[in-house]
Amino acid sequence: MLDQKLSQKTSQTLIVSKQMQQSLKILQMTSADLSEYLQNEIQDNPFVELETQDQLSISVEQGSDEIDTSNYWQDEEYLRYNVANNNHTTSEDNIESHKISLKEHILEQANICFAQEKDKFIASYLTDLLDQNGYLKESIDSVARTLRCKKQVIETVLKKLKTFDPIGVFASDIAECLTIQLREQGIVDKKIYDLISNLDMIAKGHFEKLIKQLKINNEIFASYMKVIRSLDPKPARNFNYEFTRSKIADAFIYKNQNGDFAAKLNPAAFPSVFVNSKYFEQVYQHAKSAEEKRFCSNKLQIANWLLRSVTQRAETILRVVTKLSEIQHEFLTSGLDYLKPMTLSDISKMLELHESTISRISNKYVGTPFGVFEIKYFFSNALSSNISENLISTRSVKSKIKQLIETESETKKILSDDEIAKLLTEGGVNISRRTVAKYRDILGINPSHLRKKRFL
Repeated sequence: MLDQKLSQKTSQTLIVSKQMQQSLKILQMTSADLSEYLQNEIQDNPFVELETQDQLSISVEQGSDEIDTSNYWQDEEYLRYNVANNNHTTSEDNIESHKISLKEHILEQANICFAQEKDKFIASYLTDLLDQNGYLKESIDSVARTLRCKKQVIETVLKKLKTFDPIGVFASDIAECLTIQLREQGIVDKKIYDLISNLDMIAKGHFEKLIKQLKINNEIFASYMKVIRSLDPKPARNFNYEFTRSKIADAFIYKNQNGDFAAKLNPAAFPSVFVNSKYFEQVYQHAKSAEEKRFCSNKLQIANWLLRSVTQRAETILRVVTKLSEIQHEFLTSGLDYLKPMTLSDISKMLELHESTISRISNKYVGTPFGVFEIKYFFSNALSSNISENLISTRSVKSKIKQLIETESETKKILSDDEIAKLLTEGGVNISRRTVAKYRDILGINPSHLRKKRFL
């Protein structure tokens, strides 16, 4: 008979209230998503109402006297740990799996390929201009004017981007897309390139005319067509497409009367709500049962929480954009060459906000004197955070590991998992050898003793 024992053990698990989960979602929502969310709440809650445009300018700038929104996201409620039994699941295990987006895939490669922050900025900007097929329709001249930098700088970055996976991405049209794929395969036959330049004739079925024009026989033409049909005219088809709505600025950076850069919110981007407490009092007084009174009280509590969350979202965006206007003064004045490297950790320390809070509003847009940009463009992808592993971007850590291993071909020195962990830790990423090994396996990279065979 097996012995049975009763034992106690303590471990840490992340406790996040339902309301806090929803608050974090509101913080991360785009203005369009928030507007749709509020419309649904209005239908469900009789005490929630949208404010008029006049009321909006007051509530956004002044907030509410009845609700204390100071340090709302810094209550650390969503980072609070509770002693309880659990199955030792990690934060990574709890991350919702999803199909990677084209943007995520491109930027992961850009973090490795580009060393200069301005090049990463350009890469991010160009990635946002891709259509659902992976094509870049915007002209280089237009991009150079928007970013206020030399055309040659854009061309250099774009040339590298066209070597990224999936092959053919960043092409201007289908002909260039297929051409890039042929070059990647090492095909040098000029006539197949000439055939691709006449895709309109292929589409119309003018095969005999093409055969005569290219001075080839039917057999060679058929072999060319077989190669062309093996290419992918839509290289982005296997990735989630992040449809970017028209870029409506959530906040503006402008020059004030003193000639200094300042920030202000865009009222049009902030659907705002208010709590109709008078209507609550009327309904509550006429409630006939305890159940009806509980219903009213619960809906009022939800309405107050919603107002608090929406107001704090606006204030957080304004604080971050204001700090950006101070740090990036030279960039805003003189252009991309003066962009200062800056991390999420830098801003979080300056504003005394949690790094994850800054991250959640980085998908918002800011209007500048020369264009509208996503806030995340201004953050360096360098991993310089000393917070715990589970708060560091898993994907960025994987990219860093891959980058270190790729340098082995230059240094002829094979790095063990221990050495990689040590290098990352010295760079501010606290990571264990075991985690390095796990990420290396996910990347499909052999362990050090197998990689050594390349140099034997």
